[in-house]
Amino acid sequence: MDASESSSKRQRLTACDDLLGLLERLPKDLATPRGGPLNVFLLRFLESQALAACCKTTLDWMTDEGRRILPCFSDECRGIKGPFPILERVAARHIDFVRLGRYGREDAPERLHVITACSEASALRCVYAKLTGIGAHLQDSTLLLSLRRLRFHDCGLELNDLSQLLRCSPQLEVLDVFGETLAGLGEALLSQAPVCKLQAVELTDTGLTAADAAAICQLFSASLRSVHIQASDLHGLRVPKMPVLQVLSLHDCCLSRLDAVSVASRCPAVEVLTLCGNALGDKEEEDEFSPASPLSSPMSRASGCRWPAMPALLRADFRTCGFDSDDEEDLRNSLPEKACLEFRTKIANEQAVAGAATAGEGPKGWTEHQRLLRGAAPGRHIVFEDSSGSEMGG
Repeated sequence: MDASESSSKRQRLTACDDLLGLLERLPKDLATPRGGPLNVFLLRFLESQALAACCKTTLDWMTDEGRRILPCFSDECRGIKGPFPILERVAARHIDFVRLGRYGREDAPERLHVITACSEASALRCVYAKLTGIGAHLQDSTLLLSLRRLRFHDCGLELNDLSQLLRCSPQLEVLDVFGETLAGLGEALLSQAPVCKLQAVELTDTGLTAADAAAICQLFSASLRSVHIQASDLHGLRVPKMPVLQVLSLHDCCLSRLDAVSVASRCPAVEVLTLCGNALGDKEEEDEFSPASPLSSPMSRASGCRWPAMPALLRADFRTCGFDSDDEEDLRNSLPEKACLEFRTKIANEQAVAGAATAGEGPKGWTEHQRLLRGAAPGRHIVFEDSSGSEMGG
């Protein structure tokens, strides 16, 4: 070991001794400005529990009333043998993130017990964790959860289960559901009237109807900033005005051209629009937007209605929508010149942004946010990233 390595090791040992000395002098339950005890604050700051192996002093600091402090309660293991945390041995009120999986708990009521015991947690992720019937246990409960982010993947949720969870989560901001059967969710939510102000919803392969999607938009029209719905039949969808919605993604939702135009016209602040997999190029029958209707708007062609201007639009993806060259021209003329429009494999206004990607710049006047969107890969909008970059990932 050379002199520099030896000096570095001495410095690390000195720093460790200083920390241990500090822990011996300070009471672990000393209050902090945020209201929690000092040991909880320090452990979250360090983001590591390796100190528990150092000595009895640090082990004591990692407990609250004899229960271990865990920032994340996780049942996500690949095998049935675990290891799984024992709820009775952890300080449930200090858990910030709950992850439930296929194993670890015997049934839905036991998983619900974990959720309600960790009532201060801000995030809940359930993947293949059976939760069928938990709504009946929450129906008469006055418990309020602190959840801000919810994610469910193939958990056997029923309508009452999800609607009751939303009712009990007044701070909820993000909802991500995949593979649950939620046809009729709109009526269930309207009957519960949850007070949360959802900002982002991602509903994939959930069997939603147009009425369900319209009800969700109606309930949260003042707060929703991102909506992603995929693989549901939303034909005939009409929504109220959504003044703050910035990202709208409706993949493979059986939308007609009139449906898409109607929805887009109600979302004036949308910056990113994705309508992949909808037959928007099909010829339309006379509908509410026909010239004879009092709701009619100027027709761009005999086969469809004019797209709204959408002044905030930066990027739109119309791949596999069945557009012909005339349809594409209509969109170029209707939507902002600055917007990048993708139809097949090319950006529609590629001449206007030629060289922008390689130079790291966009058209004159573009903001940094616009340049980032220009370089973003088109397709599905991701609310939760993978576990390497976000605690709600995976």
